[in-house]
Amino acid sequence: MLRRLLPIACFVLPSVATTLNDSPISLDLRNTDPFEENSSGHGIVISILGVILFIWYLAIILVSLIGVIFVRINNGQYHPPAVDVRLPRGPMVGGNLSSSRTNTNDTNSSNPESNDDEIEGVTILRPLKGIDTEMKSCLVSAFLQNYPKFEIIFCVESQYDPAIPIAQALIDKFPAVDAKLLIDTEETHYGPNPKVNNLAKGYKQAKYDIIWVLDSNVWVAAGAMSRSVMAFRKPGRGGRRIKLVHHLPLCVSLDSTMTASWGSKLDEMFMLTSHSKFYTAINEVAIAPCVTGKSNLYRRSDLDAAVAVKLAKKNEELIKKQYRQTERALTPDFSKSTEQSIPLSPCSASTSSTSLSNNYPNQDNTISVSSNPFSNESEVLPGTGIRNFAQYIAEDNMIAVCLWEDGDGRTRLSSDSVVQPLADVSLKGYWDRRVRWLRVRRYMVSAATYVEPTTESICSGIFGTFAICVLFLSTPDGLPRYWSWTWFLFHMVTWCVIDYFHFHVLLAFKNMDNVNRPYFVSKYFSPFAGPMACRPRSLQTWLPAWCLREVLAFPIWLTAMLGQDIYWRDRPFRILNDLSTEEIIE
Repeated sequence: MLRRLLPIACFVLPSVATTLNDSPISLDLRNTDPFEENSSGHGIVISILGVILFIWYLAIILVSLIGVIFVRINNGQYHPPAVDVRLPRGPMVGGNLSSSRTNTNDTNSSNPESNDDEIEGVTILRPLKGIDTEMKSCLVSAFLQNYPKFEIIFCVESQYDPAIPIAQALIDKFPAVDAKLLIDTEETHYGPNPKVNNLAKGYKQAKYDIIWVLDSNVWVAAGAMSRSVMAFRKPGRGGRRIKLVHHLPLCVSLDSTMTASWGSKLDEMFMLTSHSKFYTAINEVAIAPCVTGKSNLYRRSDLDAAVAVKLAKKNEELIKKQYRQTERALTPDFSKSTEQSIPLSPCSASTSSTSLSNNYPNQDNTISVSSNPFSNESEVLPGTGIRNFAQYIAEDNMIAVCLWEDGDGRTRLSSDSVVQPLADVSLKGYWDRRVRWLRVRRYMVSAATYVEPTTESICSGIFGTFAICVLFLSTPDGLPRYWSWTWFLFHMVTWCVIDYFHFHVLLAFKNMDNVNRPYFVSKYFSPFAGPMACRPRSLQTWLPAWCLREVLAFPIWLTAMLGQDIYWRDRPFRILNDLSTEEIIE
């Protein structure tokens, strides 16, 4: 890979240096105050704008490099070692089990003689709907987990789903694995999100507390479960408990021609460059939850308790709203004695803050979260917490937010990745999916979505070039300088080289266990050269997809921002102010 990039760097970098020396652009270091109207002719407004854009440009470059570095650290190890998944003996420290056991290598995670009581069980929930690309290989990966205590539950929403025979055949093929198929005999509807409606039955019937929601279209390494369970035991930021572990999602295109299925190639390029960099960086900084739903683990008890707190807060806000409405309705003459003489509402006696210490099962096996006797949402039955997220389209992120804010927990991005094989995805399919999720994100994280174009190579290059010209470059005659094609070209080539390197760090799959790997998880897999290529993609096949992805980034974003409709599985939806979703009945 480096041999391929070296000629480019050798050609571009001297060209940049020569052009900077020979061009009429020169560095003006005499004026150190950008806020004065200097010899370059820039006014205060332009100088301030240049400073703001320069700071933002440096921030984007820094975040991007953080993502590149940590992907290299987390995903650059060959064949991750086995871990001891037994519960450590000792007291709880900071909400985590203390690792008082001194020898953690005396028992391998796959040792059948391990004490069953010392191992936390895991329930894998795999929602099925239709046939996915390489579906059998993806589903098999769950059966081959190197972990001594787990079960698999396939959740299907229709008895006529074509995925049922595939799942049943695998259950029969691996009789030693505790696996079953749950099919809705009647339509279950907790909200407009069909995935949550489908998962709810498996979530309730899960044998173990740790739930692993693993999409049917992704493949996962054999040691991912053991490493994920261990990730729960490490403290999060601020010493808080890790309550959700997730994995970096990757896409691999299986289309072997350059002229067909551009959507597959663009999805692969997006996930292995821009998305993976910023997704990893945000999770490493850990200032807010950033989670996608391909592969997530959390404890059912944690989610149920967090939902209980969430509903308690919602009840409390409703009571306060009723209080204010009643108070405004009273006449001024009676407003002073309202609190003592006039009952404000049937719930006025319980307007004080709800005690969170009550979030434990009562004698009737429910979790009490509010003293409002008129709210059916004031109680959460154990094993039903996931139903609350059927009202959202992006249930994965909302679950993470709930565990983060209402559960007082943190999330952790594991060193494992999950791989989604793609084929026959059209350019329109890629465009529509990106538009849909950008519109969803606009409601969930508005500020981040509005500035997203500035994190892309072209827009950030434009802003950075302008800022650098305003602050540091000028002509020999002292005339204003606002643009430099030389610097912009240098920015784009450098960004491209870094993306090429980053793309192949992920495509090497070094962090995958070297057992039971399908052909599309082979080192440097390329549909153009066959599964045994074992060498980086050529620029002839890689560069066109990278250029098209970068060029389409802003038009896709602009389309998403100018529209309102969200089409999900060919049905229109509307997102409400509280981020819940309702289907538009036409």
